[in-house]
Amino acid sequence: MGKFSSLLQKNAEEGNRFFFVFTEGKYKGGEFSVSRDAQIIIGRDISCDVAIIDAKVSRKHARIWSNNGNTHIEDSNSTNGSVLNGKPLKAGEPVRLSPGDEITIGESTFTFTGTKGTDAKAEAKKPAAPATPAQPATQEIGDRPDAIPLPKKKADPTAAAPAALDAALDSLTNDDERSIPRGVNVAKVSLEKRDLKAAMAQTRFDGSLHAKEGKLSKIEPIELLKVLLQSSTVGILQVKATEPFAEKIDIRLGEKGVTGATSLTNKLFAEEKALTRFLLAKDGDYHLKESEEPRKENMNQAIFDIFTEISSQKPLLTRYRKIASGKGLRFLIPMTGKLSALNKKELDTVQFMANAVEVVAYLNMFPEHDDFILLSEILKYIDLGIIFGDNNEEGGLPTPRDIMDV
Repeated sequence: MGKFSSLLQKNAEEGNRFFFVFTEGKYKGGEFSVSRDAQIIIGRDISCDVAIIDAKVSRKHARIWSNNGNTHIEDSNSTNGSVLNGKPLKAGEPVRLSPGDEITIGESTFTFTGTKGTDAKAEAKKPAAPATPAQPATQEIGDRPDAIPLPKKKADPTAAAPAALDAALDSLTNDDERSIPRGVNVAKVSLEKRDLKAAMAQTRFDGSLHAKEGKLSKIEPIELLKVLLQSSTVGILQVKATEPFAEKIDIRLGEKGVTGATSLTNKLFAEEKALTRFLLAKDGDYHLKESEEPRKENMNQAIFDIFTEISSQKPLLTRYRKIASGKGLRFLIPMTGKLSALNKKELDTVQFMANAVEVVAYLNMFPEHDDFILLSEILKYIDLGIIFGDNNEEGGLPTPRDIMDV
C-alpha cells in the first residue's frame, strides 16, 4: 500500500483529484475520487467505476465529473433516484458540488470533500446550481491508435487491488495511459474484508454433485467455488471448459481463499481474465487436485472482488453467457439505435467490435482486461440497439462488415 498511498498524496497535493468518503452504508469509511477533467460512473453494474452492490441502485445510476476545477453530479434516470443534501436530484440535470455536500444513492451516503487539502468546514458552501458539463476526458476501449493495439484504461488507482496496483506503479511513467488496470472498484479498497466461510455457512448443495470432479453443466461455477472455499480445500481446481470457450484453467486454492487463476490455453491472460473465463463456463470438466501441504499465499483480493460482485448479479452473468455463446459480433439490422447519437470514440468502439466479427476473437484481443469488462462494453451497444445481441431475434438480412455499409 506504500506506493498507492504515496500516489494519492502526490495527486492531492497537486490538486488533481477530488475525493468522496462514504459515511453511511456497508462501504462506510471507504473512499473514491475523480480526476481533474474526467468522469466516473456509479452503479450496481460490475463494470462501473464505483460499484455499489445494492438492490436499490440502478445498473448505471449516476455520474460524477470534474471540469475546470468544478465537480458535478448527475442522476442517470435511475429507478430510485439520487439525493443531494436531503433533496432528490432531477434526472439528467447536472448539479455542481461543494465540499461538505452529502449524496445518498441506495443505502449508501458519501460526502464530497474536495481535494485532500480542502477544509470542508472552513470553506463556505456554495449553492448547488445546474451546469452544462464539457465533454469529460474519458478513455474508452475503442480509442485505439492502430489496428490491434491495447485498449486505454481509466487511470483511477482505486480501481485496482492494492497488490496489483503496486505492480502496475513499478512501470508507470508520466505519459503512460495504459499502466493501471481497470477493474471492479470500491470493493477493492473500502469494503471490509468479509469472512467468506462465515458468509457461506448456510450454503447447501445437491448431494449428488461431487465437489472433487464432475461436469460444469451439472453445477454452477460460482457454487462450485463456494463449496470448495467452505470446505477449506487446499490445492488446484483444474478446469477444461468447452462452452462458450475452449479453455484450460487452473484455479489455485489456499488456506485463505482463491490465491490465483491461470489460463493454460492463453498464457498472456491476466488472472482476473482467467477467473472470468471459468465463471462464464457453461460446460466442461473439472477436477480438484488436492494438496497435502498447506498453501500460505494470501487471498487474491482482485479475484475475490470479482467473484463476490458477480455472485450478487447472476442475471447479468446469464446475459454475458448468452452474448459469449452468440458467436457473431455484428450490427443489428434494422438498427433501432442512432449512430448519430454516438461520439467519435464510441463509433470507433462499435467499428472495432464489428471488425472483430466473433465475440471470442474480440475478447481474446485484450488479455489484460477481464471478460466481464469487455462484455459490459458489448452489452452497452446491444441495449442501445446498435449491435446484435442476446435480446434480438435472428433475421435473414446480410451482415455488413463495415460501419459505412450501414
